[in-house]
Amino acid sequence: MVKWLVNAVVLGGIRLILTALGGYRCLREEEPPRTGALIVAPNHVSHADPALVAVTMPRRCRYLATDELFTIPFLGRLCTVMGAFPIKQDSPDLGAMRRALGVLKAGEALVAFPEGHESVDGAMQPLQGGVLMLAQRSGCAVLPVGIAGTDSVVPPRSYRFLRTSTKLVVVYGPAMPWEKLSGGLAGRPGLEAARERLEAEIRRLAARAREERGKR
Repeated sequence: MVKWLVNAVVLGGIRLILTALGGYRCLREEEPPRTGALIVAPNHVSHADPALVAVTMPRRCRYLATDELFTIPFLGRLCTVMGAFPIKQDSPDLGAMRRALGVLKAGEALVAFPEGHESVDGAMQPLQGGVLMLAQRSGCAVLPVGIAGTDSVVPPRSYRFLRTSTKLVVVYGPAMPWEKLSGGLAGRPGLEAARERLEAEIRRLAARAREERGKR
């Protein structure tokens, strides 16, 4: 009960902050699964991306977050309250991967950014293998997400807050079961097929988010 209440208060605070910074819109091509193991996979353009996902997903999520965030006193505590746990960047982190698999095996939703790093210019980066390996090993569905505008309120690689005159936009696509994502292939061929399909879908959704944001 206490955890639920704290989470609700934090989410309420995030909504207020995002509204004060210019507001946001959420579009769903299909309703995200409300139960069962799920990897939520957005494009990554700002440190504000997890916050936008947190207030627009219809269920509580856990988050894979870069370990540097946990070194910042207030932000690190906020990440923990929101159900995030750290992963080391640019090096294998087997402990974090085992923990992520445990989250999925427990039937929870996990937000993980397949690009690994946020983009400094808004362009989508090649997908790294960690998220795809989690999906393959757990067999769970992946929910592709497109985000636009968060880099205008929290610029890449910074923690400065700016106000924007155009609402942030997040677009949720259809959840993709692993069998569909991998084309039914096993091993490395399945991973490569899944990488191509997931990257194409996130690109499509990010482009739609940018287009919708342009409509004001």
